[in-house]
Amino acid sequence: MAGAYSFIRELRRRKVFKGAALYLVGAWLVLQVADVVAEPAGLPPWTMTALLYLAAIGFPVAVFLGWRYEIGEHGLVRTAPARAADDADLSLQRSDYVMIGVFLVVAGLAAWQLLPQVIEDAEQSVTIAGDFVVHRNSVAVLPFQDYSPNADHSYLSNGLADNVTHVLGQVEGLLVTARTSAQAFRETTLTAFEIARELRVAHFLEGSVQRQGEEVRVLARLVSSENGSELWSRTFDRPVADIFEIQDEIAVEVVNALNDVLQQDEAVLKEEYRPDLAAYEQVVLGKQELDTHTVDGAMRAWDHFSKAIEIDPDYAMAYVHKADVLNLRDDLSMEERNEQRRDLIDRALELDPLSADALVHLALFYRFDDELEKVGPTLERAIELNPSLVDARVAYSYRLFASGDNDGALEQARIAAELDPRNESVMMALANAYWSVARAEEAIAILKDLMRQDPSNPSAYQGLSRWYMQMGKPGQAMRYRQALLELDPQSQRRQAAVCDMHYQLWDQETAFACTEAYLERFPDDLDAKKNLLWFRDGPDAAEPLFREQIEAEPWFEYRKVQYANFLSWERRHAEVIDVVEAAYPQLAGNAPEIDDWTSWPARLLAQAYVETGEKDRGLALLAEIERAVQRMRKLQGTGWVAGHEDAQIYAIRGEKNRALDALEAAIDAGWMFYSYGLENDPSFDAYKDDPRFLTIVQKLRDRMAQERQWYQDHKDDALY
Repeated sequence: MAGAYSFIRELRRRKVFKGAALYLVGAWLVLQVADVVAEPAGLPPWTMTALLYLAAIGFPVAVFLGWRYEIGEHGLVRTAPARAADDADLSLQRSDYVMIGVFLVVAGLAAWQLLPQVIEDAEQSVTIAGDFVVHRNSVAVLPFQDYSPNADHSYLSNGLADNVTHVLGQVEGLLVTARTSAQAFRETTLTAFEIARELRVAHFLEGSVQRQGEEVRVLARLVSSENGSELWSRTFDRPVADIFEIQDEIAVEVVNALNDVLQQDEAVLKEEYRPDLAAYEQVVLGKQELDTHTVDGAMRAWDHFSKAIEIDPDYAMAYVHKADVLNLRDDLSMEERNEQRRDLIDRALELDPLSADALVHLALFYRFDDELEKVGPTLERAIELNPSLVDARVAYSYRLFASGDNDGALEQARIAAELDPRNESVMMALANAYWSVARAEEAIAILKDLMRQDPSNPSAYQGLSRWYMQMGKPGQAMRYRQALLELDPQSQRRQAAVCDMHYQLWDQETAFACTEAYLERFPDDLDAKKNLLWFRDGPDAAEPLFREQIEAEPWFEYRKVQYANFLSWERRHAEVIDVVEAAYPQLAGNAPEIDDWTSWPARLLAQAYVETGEKDRGLALLAEIERAVQRMRKLQGTGWVAGHEDAQIYAIRGEKNRALDALEAAIDAGWMFYSYGLENDPSFDAYKDDPRFLTIVQKLRDRMAQERQWYQDHKDDALY
C-alpha cells in the first residue's frame, strides 16, 4: 500500500493527472468541433471514427510525455527526479530524442495499421435521408413485374428475381436481402425507393419480364437508395431458353456496378448447372405454392417439385425444395419425414456437393443424430458458400446458443435480421438471441413489434407468455396465453397451454377443471392426462402413461427426463439413475459437460447418486452443475436455468442455511417458473417441516395469489 501511495504521489508531482485531463478535454473539444463542421465541410463519413481512434492512440503517448517531460522557461525539459539537485542538467539528451522518436513511430505504426480498417468499415455504411444507417455493400432484388400480354407468366418473373438473389448471395462481402423480405412487397403501393428504405439497403435491383411465345424481354436496373440515381440498366431480348444466361449476366453487371465496395471474381457468379427449362418452371411454381404456408399449398408444391425431378433427375435444387415441403407434411409421421428428407438431401449433395441449402439440411440431420461436433462446421461451410443464406445464419445462431456462445448466437441472428427483416422466424431468432444474453427488454420489444405487424402471429404470443413467466410475471404470461387461444379457440395446443398456466399460477382447482374439460375434447393427449392423474389421483395412475410416451417416442429424450423427474419426486432414486444414465451416458463420465438443456437431468442424477450411497459421485456432479449454472445466464430462452438451481444444489449437499438463503433470494428476484411443485421437490426433503422453509413457501403462495388477482384486473388491457 505504501508503494502504491508513493507512486500516486509521484504521478501528482510530475503533473501526469493534470496532463492526462488536459489531453482528454482537448480531444473532446476537437471531436465536438469536428462533429459540427464535418458534414458542411464535405469531410468523408469516416472522419469522426478516425479522429476517435487517433485520440485513443495518442493518449498513452501523452501520459508518457507527461511523466518524463515538462515545459518550463527553457522549453521542453526532462522532469526532475524527486531528490534531484537544484543545478541538475534537465535538458534533452540524445536518448530522449531517440525515445520520443520511438514513441512517435510506434504510434504512427498503430495508426497505420488501424485506420485503413476503420476507414474501410466506416465506408461500408451510409446514411439515407438522415434517417438510418445501412451497409453500402447491401442490395435487395425486388419482385420483377410481369408485363406479358396476358400477365400469366408471373412465375417466370418471380423465378428470375429469386435466382438473381441466389447468385448474388454467393458474393463474398455483399449483403443480399433474402427473398422472403423482398417478396413481401410484391403487392404494395410503395415505390421501389420506399421499399428500399423499408428494407434498409443501399441499392435495389428492379425490373420486369415480358414473355411472348418463345421470346422474352427482361428489363433490369440497379438504383442507389441514397439519391435515386441509376447505377446500371439494360434490356435483354432473348429466347426463353436463355433465361439462365440472362440472370447470370444481371448478377455480373450488378457486381461490376458495385466494384467500389466489392472485389469479386466474375467466375463465381455463374451457375454451373443449367436445368431443363420445364423443370425450372415446375420449381418456380412449387416455390410459389410453398409461400402460401398452408398444408394444401405444401401438397401442391410437392407435386411441382416431383414433376421437376421427373423431368430433370439431375436438378439438385428440386430435391432440396422437395425436402423443404416435408416440414408441412402433417400426413407423414416424423420418422417418415426424416427418412424421406435424408434421402432427398443425400441425392442433392451427390449432384451438387457445394449446395449451401442442402448443407443446412445436413447440419440438422447431424443434430438429430447427436453428431453435434459436425453441426457447426457444416453450417460454417454453408455460410462460406452463400454468406447471404438466412437459413444457415439462423441455424448457426441456434447452434452457437446451444453450445453456450450466446454472443456469437446474437451476432449471427443480427446478420440474419439485416438480410431478412420481414421474416417472422428470423426476427424470432433475433429476439431469442437477445433473450439469451439477458437483454429482455429488446427481446420483448421485437415480439411486440411482430404483433403490431400481424396481430394473429402465434409465435409472438407464445414467446411473450413464456418470457413473462420466466421474468416472474405469470399474470402477464396468462394474458398472452389466453389471447393466443382466442385467436383460434379450436386449437388443441393452445387450450392445453392455458390449462398448464393455471398450474403455473398455483390454481390447482381451476387447472383440474380446465384439464378435465380439455380431455373431453382431446382424450388422446397423454401429456394432459398424465399430469391430471398424477396431481389428482396419484402416481400409480400416471406412471403407465409416462412409459407409454417413451415407447411411442423413443428418440425424444425429453420424455425420459420427464419420467426421471417423476421417479425422483416419488423418491425412486435407483430407477432415476437407470433412466438418466441410459438417456445421457455422458453425464455419468468423469468430466461431464453440462449445458442449459442437460442441467435438469444432471441434477436428478446427482441427487439420485447421493440418495443411493454414491455421495462422492453425486457431489462431484453437483460441482459441475454449479459451475455450469454460474456460467449460464439467468434469463434463457429454453428456460431450464430458472433461478433456483443454486438452492437445489445446496439443499442436496445438506447446506441448509445456504440453500434457504438462495431459495428466498430467487423468489425475491422473481422466480416463479414451474414453481408449483416446490412443496414436493425432493431436493428440500430435509427441510419440509422447517419453519423458515414453510415461511418461504407461503411467501411464494401469497405472490401467486397477487398474480392471479393482477390477471383478473388487467386481462382486458392492450397487449402491445
